[in-house]
Amino acid sequence: MYWKQFNDFNETTIFDADLLRPGNIISGPAVIEARDTTVILPPDMKCSIDKYLSAIIENV
Repeated sequence: MYWKQFNDFNETTIFDADLLRPGNIISGPAVIEARDTTVILPPDMKCSIDKYLSAIIENV
């Protein structure tokens, strides 16, 4: 994907939201694909999955 932060294309991991479990932590850059949405996680962000399978997105 092209990332403004890199001012270039950068290899980006794609995750299936259905396979994520509590305690998983994903560091950007990443893409999280779900049935009803797609989350784009920039390089300076992280996503952690809580016990309710909610995605908590924070700055690193």
